[in-house]
Order: sequence, then structure tokens, then C-alpha cells
Amino acid sequence: MEEVLKKIYVKINFLFKKHFKKDVLINQIEKEIKDEKKKIETEYKEKRKDLGKQREMKFLANHVDFNLNSYRLIRYKDKHLGQRCFIIGNGPSLKAEDLEKIKDEYSFGCNMIYKIFPETNWRPTYYFIEDSLAYRNLFQEIKKFQFPKFVSSIALEWQKLPLIHNGVKFFDYLYYWEIYPEKPPLTVDFTKEVWSMYNVGLMMINAAIYMGFKEIYLLGMDFSYDFSNLKEIKVIGKDGKEEIRYLVNGKDNNHFAKDLIKAGQQVYKTDPKYALEGFKVLNEESKSLGIKIYNATRGGKLEVFKRVKLEDVI
Repeated sequence: MEEVLKKIYVKINFLFKKHFKKDVLINQIEKEIKDEKKKIETEYKEKRKDLGKQREMKFLANHVDFNLNSYRLIRYKDKHLGQRCFIIGNGPSLKAEDLEKIKDEYSFGCNMIYKIFPETNWRPTYYFIEDSLAYRNLFQEIKKFQFPKFVSSIALEWQKLPLIHNGVKFFDYLYYWEIYPEKPPLTVDFTKEVWSMYNVGLMMINAAIYMGFKEIYLLGMDFSYDFSNLKEIKVIGKDGKEEIRYLVNGKDNNHFAKDLIKAGQQVYKTDPKYALEGFKVLNEESKSLGIKIYNATRGGKLEVFKRVKLEDVI
């Protein structure tokens, strides 16, 4: 409350000097002081609202109403209303021949999916990347892509990197179940924040819903992780703060190509428990919107969504 009292004290002195020369009655001075006190107290309360509200207000002020990027995102609203699409992960079950079967479908790709391009004519309609280290390491490759590229604010801010040419930034925040009391909502409006739960697949599904797709099929999203080849290390990040990363010590068994992540490379580790809860939220809330999400992945451990065979839907 000291901040409020200090502002009131300054205002009183200002009003006294202002009205003293004009010989205004003291009740007018008191009225202005009360009005100012009420205004200051309102501002004071606003500053002490919960973290989520502060984030929302800051986001709206800085990114939605006054940022050209929001208009780039708005262009995609309901662009594919009523259509279907495929969300492509980088899991070990992903095969080039399966991608060839959906080369004429709308699709979303992510991260190092371009490594499979030499084996297929398929190309994603949209490309997504969220991981900041991946964005830094793949920056030169991503620049070559002709399809729309969506880059998370986390990827940009954590590595202090610019938005890639012709890129579209989307805004995501890490979600911690221990801190926030409620489950993260489905992001129907992609111009606002998207809750990140260590899985770019969640971002792509949110985006697909925003674009109006009514049938969404997952492919290559195995959700089966082997972390035995990772060693925890502590490094100093771009912001000068210490952070935890993981050093790859052996072969990578989590992706469609064994050499996708090489030994000696630093990575962030996903947290399946967060991502799993996120998928559950998406599954529950998408149903209420009349959106159907199916898992066409060959194998894997993601059992949240109804299983279908790829051959039965193409």
C-alpha cells in the first residue's frame, strides 16, 4: 500500500498548488483527491491479480492488438473449415511410403521432418517448431522451406533468435500442473497463448482446430520414449541463467531415422506426463466442438485417441 500512499501524496501536492492560485474551494480539492485515490487503488489491485491474468493482459497489449503477427495468424482462421488433415510426428514408426499415400492431403510437419524428404514426394502444408535448441540447430535448413513456417515464441526468446523469413510466430507458455490449479484450455483462438506441454504435436493439433479442420489424423506420433541415452547437464543459457539440458550419449531410438539426433548433441527432454494430460484435454474438448481426432500411427503408446488404420481412411 506504500506505493498508493506515495502517489496520493504527490497528487495532493500537485492539486494544492494547482488550485491555490485559482482560489478553488477545498471540497473540489478533496473530490479530485478521492477520484485519484480510487483510480490509483484500482491500478494497484490490477497489478496484484493472479499470474494468469497478468499474462493475458500483457499478451493482449503487446502481441494481439498491436502486433502485425496476429494478423498473419488471423488469416488462417477457419481457412480449412470442414476439411480433414494429417498431423505428422517424427516417431520411429513413420515411413516414407505412408507419407506418399497422403501427399495430396493437408498435413502438418515438424522439427526434423525434412530428413525424410529425399524418400518421398510428400511435403507438409504447414511446418511447426517449438523447441528452442532445435530452432537454433535447424535454422539454416528451415530457411529453405517454401511452405508456411510456424515458430513458437519460446523458440525465439530462449535462444534470442530472429523470426525466420516468412515465418509466423505463435505464442506459447510452459504449463506446470503443480502450479496452475486448472487444466489448460483448448486454444480455439490461436492468436492468443497456446499452452505448451513439451510436445509440438499439441501445438499442431491446436492450430488445425483453429484453421477449421473437422477430422484430424495423427501419424508417426508414437509417444514411446527411450531416454537411456541422455545424460543431464547444466549450462548457462542465452539469458545468463543456469538451465538443465541433456547430452546425447548413444543412438537415438525416438525418431524415424537413427541418426536424427547425433551423439554429443544437446537437447531438451520432453515430459510425457505433461503431454499426455494435454492430449486428454484436447480429446475431451474437441469432441464438444464436433471435431474428431484419430490416431493412425502404426503402434506406439498414445492411446488417448481412437485408433484407425491408415489404409482405411485414405
